[in-house]
Amino acid sequence: MILWRRKSEGFEWHKHVRTTIRIRREHRRQQLEEARAYALEGLKSAGRAGLAVVGAWLSLIGRLVMSAGHFVGRLARSAANSFQSGILRLIEGLPAVWEGARLYASQALAAAWRIIRRSAEVGAYALLWTSKAVAEIASHGLSAFGAIFSASLVRACGPIQSRGVQPLLIIVGAIATVAALVRLVSAGLSADAILTLVIGLASLLTAALPRLLGVSTTTGESWSAHAQQAWQGGRLTIPRPSIPIPSARTAGGIVAVVLVVTVVVGGGWMILRGASQLVTATASTSLFGRTVTGRAEAVTGDILRINGTEIRLAGIEAPDPEQRCLIPGNHRWRCGIAARTVLGQSVRGQTVTCRISGSDDTGRELGTCLVGDQDVAQRLVRAGLAFAQTGLFAKYDADEEKAREEKVGVWRGKVERPSEYRARIEREMAAAWEAAKRRAPGGCPIKGRIVSGRKYYVLPGTADYHRVRIRTRRGERWFCSEEEAVAAGWKRSPRS
Repeated sequence: MILWRRKSEGFEWHKHVRTTIRIRREHRRQQLEEARAYALEGLKSAGRAGLAVVGAWLSLIGRLVMSAGHFVGRLARSAANSFQSGILRLIEGLPAVWEGARLYASQALAAAWRIIRRSAEVGAYALLWTSKAVAEIASHGLSAFGAIFSASLVRACGPIQSRGVQPLLIIVGAIATVAALVRLVSAGLSADAILTLVIGLASLLTAALPRLLGVSTTTGESWSAHAQQAWQGGRLTIPRPSIPIPSARTAGGIVAVVLVVTVVVGGGWMILRGASQLVTATASTSLFGRTVTGRAEAVTGDILRINGTEIRLAGIEAPDPEQRCLIPGNHRWRCGIAARTVLGQSVRGQTVTCRISGSDDTGRELGTCLVGDQDVAQRLVRAGLAFAQTGLFAKYDADEEKAREEKVGVWRGKVERPSEYRARIEREMAAAWEAAKRRAPGGCPIKGRIVSGRKYYVLPGTADYHRVRIRTRRGERWFCSEEEAVAAGWKRSPRS
């Protein structure tokens, strides 16, 4: 039997392929090793070359540094030698320099001393001459002024002794002096009292001027003759006192007019501002006026009601009940209500004694009220809830000044006195009336409205005016005046 086999049989392919791969891998590894060896050898060669270059550069730099050091050393030695030589020469020349400086300084000081001495001599002479000239001018000026003033006083005696002038001066002076003394005693020292006292004394002195000068004639011609007779040898000779004067007709008239106008105007101011307060101050004492005593309640910030009698506190003025005062932060504060609240708290449960001193413009009693020995009005002013009335007998002005300094009450912000507030409200009301008249039918701006069968009229400028709408079918109507509305049976709105 013939045996047959395949060609591949007996040949181990897997062993042959594996051996080939290993040979190839070994070959590549050897190549990589050779390349690495070549690379390392190249790096070593490059390193050796770099080190050689760096060494060459370092050697060059070292030689340069050594050369520079040698140069700097030589330069330093040369500079030191030059400095030493200069110092030696300077030391050798110091005596000559000192001698020259001393010589020039002595010459300069001598010249300066000559200039100062000459200037002092000239200044002293100029000062002496100026003082002498000023003294002469002042002497002549004072003499002339004294002469003119004295002659003016003599000339002023004529108008002063004219019919009705001298009695008026005496009356004004007496009233002003007495009023000032009463003010000083009752309310203490103040600028108004001092000014009034000065006016009073000036009035009395002016009225007594002719008698003090010993002049008694009253006609204009007699005054000229008297002045000419009194002027003898450049001096005025009158019985008492003897005053050197020249003739001064015009100056005398001017002085007389100024004195009379000053006294009359000042006295008139005093009378207008202080006469009524003088009566009030006098009547408020325990010697005059009647007294009201009892439990009190506050009606407004400055009005009390005692046993059915309403009494306004004298000497103060509280904010209006509807007034709002501006305080820091641009806020509005109900200062009128606050004043009434504080006044009510101060008299609640207390016995109040009021000395009646007169009546105000509305006929209400006017007086000074006390709780024990405490002045109710003074307490309000000190708390900054009321204003002191101005004038000669403004007894609470010192308390108002203290409250203003401490910034309490109304003085915390912008102050608006009640009179200023009322004037502003009147202006605003007038403007509101004019605007309402232009829009109202027939120019009649008052609105008549009916609420729950009750008839009320609303005035322009009030809070409800613009909210009210007139409905004629309900019987509502317009009025041209309050009198017309009242005559038609309408009442003023409580909020109007």
